[in-house]
Amino acid sequence: MPDIHLRLSPVFLATFRELIDSFSRQVGAQLSVRMEGPDPADTELTEAWRDGLLESVRADCGELAEMLNNASTGHQTITLSEDKAFAVMRACSAVRLKIQQLFLKPFADEQLEEGELDFDEMSPELQQVYACYIFLAGLQEVLIQETDPEI
Repeated sequence: MPDIHLRLSPVFLATFRELIDSFSRQVGAQLSVRMEGPDPADTELTEAWRDGLLESVRADCGELAEMLNNASTGHQTITLSEDKAFAVMRACSAVRLKIQQLFLKPFADEQLEEGELDFDEMSPELQQVYACYIFLAGLQEVLIQETDPEI
């Protein structure tokens, strides 16, 4: 069972929760990528399939929100079941993709993944969003290591 220890300032945690909540609502309302579905000619099946995906994303984002709501400022360990850990990882991916689409489109994927952006040259708003993006990437890495130590 993955155990993670988050050390976050109260200000960062409050801001981060607000950002995640906002992005999670956007992620759960519309798919971040265009997908045809199992049978594009069958509109009912495609709609049901898409609705199922959105419901899964909303549930995953709910797990991420619950984890953050249970996080203090680094004074306790958070224990997640393996299922919840995978849900949080999926939510991190979905929210990061939405952040990238909405705010970080001008930057190359390599710059984002390698952290090659100059944080000090960003506006305060973009700094918050990018910090959220980087935090989610780090959280994914920790959870991957905790769920599969061989990686």
